[in-house]
Amino acid sequence: MNTCEYGCGQPAIYFKLPTYKVPNGRYMCNLSPNSCPAKKAKLVGDKNPAKRPEVRKKISEINSELFKSGSELRVRCADTLKERYGVDNPMQIPDSVDKFVQSRRANGSFKWRFDILDPVVRQKIRDTRIRKGYIVDPVLREPFEHYERCVDLLTKKTYEKHKTLLNPNTLPRGRTRDSYQLDHKISKVDGFRLGIEPELLAHPMNLEMLTMTENVTKSNKSSITLEQLLEAIQKFEETTK
Repeated sequence: MNTCEYGCGQPAIYFKLPTYKVPNGRYMCNLSPNSCPAKKAKLVGDKNPAKRPEVRKKISEINSELFKSGSELRVRCADTLKERYGVDNPMQIPDSVDKFVQSRRANGSFKWRFDILDPVVRQKIRDTRIRKGYIVDPVLREPFEHYERCVDLLTKKTYEKHKTLLNPNTLPRGRTRDSYQLDHKISKVDGFRLGIEPELLAHPMNLEMLTMTENVTKSNKSSITLEQLLEAIQKFEETTK
């Protein structure tokens, strides 16, 4: 009986088909070569540069560029999937979806989007987001929308009055990746939840310019507390008298 050719000495129950790098094929103890104990031992720390955070980040940046929307590799992948399976996205293949979901569940990893379609799971997620203050309770949606409109109107006036303070470099505002957005340090959701007056949320000391990516990542979280805002407002008023 053949033994694993990756060096662990266990009986080989799988065979890796010949490839360009392994022209004669190779006997393995596991379905994946990386599951072999001997090979796992080699893929630790500096023995495998791809495990280093800086290298992984560089690889991620390269892959993001190579496989960006409309790139040659992205088009080739889509054409290959279309030719073999008749779809543009592998998650459109029913067998692949089922196998992927079962693997995620078996490994105890985070719930995949197909689990989130479960009404019970969706309600649990919503309740958690409401409890943590990320979203507003739907029952309070109408008063929150009124509060949000008041804050937005006052914020617009504040920005026009203090534009040189808030945006001295005239950074471009918009919704694209290279643009900037006016952010509330104490978010509107937290302001509504804590009963903060709209005038305080629209104060210049509660506003800052962030990139679109930073603002989306921040979402409805606050970057300062109410006490910090009141202290900043007091200093602002003292210096502007």
